[in-house]
Amino acid sequence: MIVKQFHLESLGHASYFIGAEETGEALVLDIRRDVSPYLDEARRLGMNIAYAIETHQHNDYVTGICELANRVSVQCLAGKHANVGYDARSMSDGERLTMGEVVFQILHTPGHTPEHISVLVTDRSRGEEPVLLLSGGALLVGDVARPDLLGGTEEAAKHAETMCKMLQEKILTLPDYVEVYPTHVSGSLCGGNIGSRLSTTIGYERRMNPVLADLDQKDRFVKQCLDLEHLPGVPPYWPRMRKMNTDGPPILGSLPEPPALQPDQFERQQQAGAIIVDCRQAEAFSTHIPGALNVGLGSSFATWAGTVVPADSSVLLVLDKPDDL
Repeated sequence: MIVKQFHLESLGHASYFIGAEETGEALVLDIRRDVSPYLDEARRLGMNIAYAIETHQHNDYVTGICELANRVSVQCLAGKHANVGYDARSMSDGERLTMGEVVFQILHTPGHTPEHISVLVTDRSRGEEPVLLLSGGALLVGDVARPDLLGGTEEAAKHAETMCKMLQEKILTLPDYVEVYPTHVSGSLCGGNIGSRLSTTIGYERRMNPVLADLDQKDRFVKQCLDLEHLPGVPPYWPRMRKMNTDGPPILGSLPEPPALQPDQFERQQQAGAIIVDCRQAEAFSTHIPGALNVGLGSSFATWAGTVVPADSSVLLVLDKPDDL
């Protein structure tokens, strides 16, 4: 079995390429919008991406599952409660998918979102016991994913109660040696205290995760999950992302590189209503074009740009140098 993690630091996101050496097939989980890294990896290994699956309808980024299905012949999978708008095979709690020596078992793990699933993976070339859990947001490194994204305080409390029961009955019943590979990693706004490592184990989290210490006291667990002092603010574009991911994002295909503009072309587009995003650092922004928004290039650029730029706007970028594009 081949396991490859793709880490997107700017979003605190991790996606996964799981390959079966017996059959040359691969499954990709929680796909980023730019699917070229998975296609490059499949090409490098001489493998065929046969399946693609999302653990939940994400709020924090646009999924690339439809993009991938448009590029290669792949069967999309979804948890039974997902109700996605794109063509996908529905997978029930406990259902298994075999791909050569690799066996995937779907676990319905609600809490972060109602439809959330995790995927338990067994490598039969090593034995019949599960070896890793693709946990999405059900269990993070040193944390769990926030349950407050889909409603007010009352609904969030219900989701936290659901998560408490799910962790006790589904996640922490697994052996200590099972490796855990989450989708939300350090830098993600889906958790308030996510550790810096990109993976963990059931045993380590059972012993060291402070959120799990209150599992046997439901009220304390719920209170901790809803403690807004340690949870970052929710960007305004997140509800739009969830709806887009549920319906199925539009296909991008290949995107042409934006052309450099002469000053008169730039001014005409500004007058037509385009938003100017000045990507230079604050020192350079001191001499900026009137009306420009300063979102300096860095690890949080995507989040801040999505926060301050209205949806579906035409955008003009101001850069220090062409390589910044």
